[in-house]
Amino acid sequence: MSGVASAKFFLFAGSETISPANVFYYVDNEWIATELCKLFESEFGQFCENNFSHVVVDGNDTTQLVRLYASVDELSVYHDPDPGTYDPKPTQELLQRASYYFRAIQWESLLESLRGQKSRSTQTDGSKQGSTNPANEQDILAFERVRVLLEKHRLMFLYFAVPKQINPLVTGNKWQQDSLTQDQFPKFKSEEIDDNGEFLLTYRRRLEQFVQSCYRKFGSGAGNKPRMLAEDGNVVDVEGGTLPAWYLDDGACVYLDESAEQILASMRDCIRKGHSKLLQPFATAIKESLHDQGKSKWYASEPVRWEFVSRLDSILHELRICELEQLETNKVVDSVEPQCTSQSEKPTSPDATVEDATMGIPDEDDRNSSLILLMLFAQAYYKMLESATSISDWVTAMDLKLNSSYIWTVQNLTNLLSNSKHLSDFPEKFEPLFEDLYPTTIIDVDWPMMVAPHADGFLSAVQRYVLKKGTKEPEENSPAWNMVQLFRPGVETAIKRAENYNRRLHKARQEMFDSPATTQASATSSEDFTSSQDVEKPSGNHTTALHFGFASLADRKWSELTIRFINSETVSVKMLDKTAKLTYSDIGMIDGRSRGPTKQWYLLEAFAKSRGELTWTSPSASRENRKRRKLLSDNLKNFFGIQGEPIVLTEDKKGWRTVFNVSES
Repeated sequence: MSGVASAKFFLFAGSETISPANVFYYVDNEWIATELCKLFESEFGQFCENNFSHVVVDGNDTTQLVRLYASVDELSVYHDPDPGTYDPKPTQELLQRASYYFRAIQWESLLESLRGQKSRSTQTDGSKQGSTNPANEQDILAFERVRVLLEKHRLMFLYFAVPKQINPLVTGNKWQQDSLTQDQFPKFKSEEIDDNGEFLLTYRRRLEQFVQSCYRKFGSGAGNKPRMLAEDGNVVDVEGGTLPAWYLDDGACVYLDESAEQILASMRDCIRKGHSKLLQPFATAIKESLHDQGKSKWYASEPVRWEFVSRLDSILHELRICELEQLETNKVVDSVEPQCTSQSEKPTSPDATVEDATMGIPDEDDRNSSLILLMLFAQAYYKMLESATSISDWVTAMDLKLNSSYIWTVQNLTNLLSNSKHLSDFPEKFEPLFEDLYPTTIIDVDWPMMVAPHADGFLSAVQRYVLKKGTKEPEENSPAWNMVQLFRPGVETAIKRAENYNRRLHKARQEMFDSPATTQASATSSEDFTSSQDVEKPSGNHTTALHFGFASLADRKWSELTIRFINSETVSVKMLDKTAKLTYSDIGMIDGRSRGPTKQWYLLEAFAKSRGELTWTSPSASRENRKRRKLLSDNLKNFFGIQGEPIVLTEDKKGWRTVFNVSES
């Protein structure tokens, strides 16, 4: 097969022809593929019969690529060498390939670093400065994804963690542990808790207040031992007292492990796609912060060091600073920007600065263009604030291009008002309300009460000032016209980005309030802090309870419904005075491939066996149940047409319970 630009280099173990059964990794670069094979031969060759080789697969061979990609990506699940932790139990050959996969990830990162060092060492003195060149947009986006995932990982830890400390003075028994009072823990209503964990970011203030309460009681950093005033007047440690620690339950450990895997997968994706430039200096620190004390998993039986949270805080602070510096020095430009034809032939980039345009401009043109630009920038500033915060109390989203326009506008407004002699008498000092429009900055910000007074006041002051000074339309190709044209595309781009953002977020909010009964269930759903997919889809025509003699149930309640399993394929369904025997196929839970029941049906049966409630201590508990629960709910809502959710969180938020009655015969 011939290698082309889109070809991939697949690594495989064994002397057979490459196939999904022996492939374990793929890269874009032949040098890295060759070096990885050498490393595997060196480390594993003498202990196993496998030979390590690589094969280039043509990018046009779609069938082969898809099969190999799927086989490699499947290995990311098997990070634990114990086959007993998986269902179904994997073969030793599969676990061996998974171990190669994870080792290849580590080695590829190191090889990328070495290749970069070699490249820089061969450059001239002038080109060596390239190591300080700004990162491209994809690098920043990749960096941002990892940072947001790590922030959510921290908030998830705080959501589950319980602070405890042995303090005999409080408990009266040195073996009892002292913690916060119940009212000091963050409280969430069931309707606030969404399946994909976004509520952690939305209501992060509650969790931050929780951290402050913990630090006030137990100290920050490594924490403080309980202390008392001795008879001699000195403050001493209480005998039997200990440093504080965080405690987790089994369910929390599962969620945190999945969060850690998601972060590692995102970092791996950055490395594969060549967008890890910004992440490389932080890679080790991020990986070490995913678990406590260098462990590879979370364990409920082991307390977490008190300083785990403050260590995470430090890493996140460094990530935010790095990201902000990159955005300031590397302003993201749209791939297609309007061009300005002027005598100076300067590009009409939205990343231009005022200093670029004022060199040698006549005084009157400078005055006129400065006033026009002040008005343009003020309008863009107002529009971005209005568009981003008028809906931020409902929903927010990361938009790097909008943030780039916002930072660019703020910088130019600041420079224009600070450096232009013609604007020195502007009556107000410009102080931007926000450093950026990141979701974590504007979350829960209220436009009418908190932002509008500032935005309205500044735009009004600019408008009155410009009208008082007076401006005129510059003649085409004059210095003033050239200067305004240099910035006008950037202003227009900023306003367009703001309008698009607002339109997109309004649509998202509208979808949030769509009726569950009329919204078609999706086969790919964000579920319980992870993005998961269940590929099973029912086949055949969609049927509802109306087909089986039930009257319209739109006005009924889930609590009035009873489902009783007669056998593994049939249930008795009762609603008020109507009873019917239905199979999994009748309810639409038939696998279109095997024609047997879907996994959602088996989950419903598991609920029946546990009298309508599943927790991590249930015999049928499984990680897979979390992503199937949403699909089961959608199946039931589509079939019965009853409003509301049929399956909800338990009171302690550690399991799920059915609102309807379900049991075995």
